[in-house]
Amino acid sequence: MGARMSRSRGRRTAVKTSTGARSAASRRFEPALTRSVTAGWLLPVLILLVLSCLVLMALVTSPQGRPVRLVPGAASSTQTLVCGGGIPGTQLVTTATPAGAAAAPDQPMVISGEVAGEDRKFASQWAQGPSSFAFSTCPEPRADWWVIGAGGSQTHPSRMVIDNPRSGTAIVDILALSGSGPVAAPGLRGITIDPGQRLVVDLAQMIPSASDLALRVRATRGLVTVTTIEEWSHTVIGKPRSEWVPGQPAAARELVITGLPPQTKRASLIVANPTDSEVIVKVLAIGSSGTLAPKGAANLSVPAASVGTLDVSSAFDGKPIALKLLSESPVSATVRSVVQGDQTYGQVATGFAGSSQMGLPLGAQSKVIVSSLGRSGQLQVQAFDQTRQPLGEPISRTVDAGTTLAIDLPAGAAAVRVSGDSPNLVSGLFALHGKGASSGAFQPPAEVSGRPKVLPGW
Repeated sequence: MGARMSRSRGRRTAVKTSTGARSAASRRFEPALTRSVTAGWLLPVLILLVLSCLVLMALVTSPQGRPVRLVPGAASSTQTLVCGGGIPGTQLVTTATPAGAAAAPDQPMVISGEVAGEDRKFASQWAQGPSSFAFSTCPEPRADWWVIGAGGSQTHPSRMVIDNPRSGTAIVDILALSGSGPVAAPGLRGITIDPGQRLVVDLAQMIPSASDLALRVRATRGLVTVTTIEEWSHTVIGKPRSEWVPGQPAAARELVITGLPPQTKRASLIVANPTDSEVIVKVLAIGSSGTLAPKGAANLSVPAASVGTLDVSSAFDGKPIALKLLSESPVSATVRSVVQGDQTYGQVATGFAGSSQMGLPLGAQSKVIVSSLGRSGQLQVQAFDQTRQPLGEPISRTVDAGTTLAIDLPAGAAAVRVSGDSPNLVSGLFALHGKGASSGAFQPPAEVSGRPKVLPGW
């Protein structure tokens, strides 16, 4: 595995972690030796226990008189973001660096620090080539990742980079699926990644496959981030183009893919089925006038433990769109589309009420794509320049039930904040830059274990 996988040490900025300890004790009680002994001590003990419970309830009572419970790990004041890089000329825009700052080649940038309330940090990376454009938000570490659409062929090689930004050792397993089923490859289980280090997996060598791959990275210990860089060309001798293949959240029975272009001549839905039985995936297009099944692409059958693809080009009519997938078993998915000869990947997004921020590629024509999955909702969009000053007044829109709309961002925007009043709203980003295009998705803040949270009621 030494020639196929490599580890390198990254650099970090102000990383702060917190640890906690919890103790537990157990005791073994012997039965009473005689009835007289039992009768002598049992009653006083019961009285003492009752009095103790009453005192405890009095101490842990809310101002309204309701009991409360302590829930460890329900809130946190520390946030960590990792920009994996890996594409030459990568630039960053974060809350900790100037917009357009250059990233170090083949080294992660770790941004970590204290946050207060909804004032979360953000970080994004982008790279522009002669005929391509790549963009990706920088995620927070988590234990479960899916990467859909990566390649292991000569015309579609990919590198998967797994970073461990935390102070403890991480242990990960990698599962690979293809169009013909699971891909057997040695050395993909029980991989140890030391603190502050990264693992680079060359998929063309480790998991050669002519079809699209679906890879699951699961940390059995610690939390990690996954960055996947693909290089693709239409022919063997064609000039390669680079793109980040987004890491998707855990598989689910209902998925919404956003950040899609309004129009494309080629769009493929790629679905991974990790279960041991065939699944039928229902496809719905959430468009500007309602939610309908795309013509000729209403369903996709995916065999057990494999990857399926479906041409969904008919769903793109020049208007804003998102795709909704329904399945009886959990699946993971993406949409690969071609815009101006450049590939871009749609991303699975989660609806949430509240705010989310994203750094933007400088010089791009960017628009926020928002869909309502249930009742109508209100969305507010505020763009910021490179100095974090607002660009004009906030833009407010009403998103009708079961529809998708687009909001153009002003020129010079380096960051954007979206705020919604309903968990039915799902938001993404689509950007054009030179001869390329790319996408992103607004996600709710990740919950990281930290300080205990006091919840009313039992």
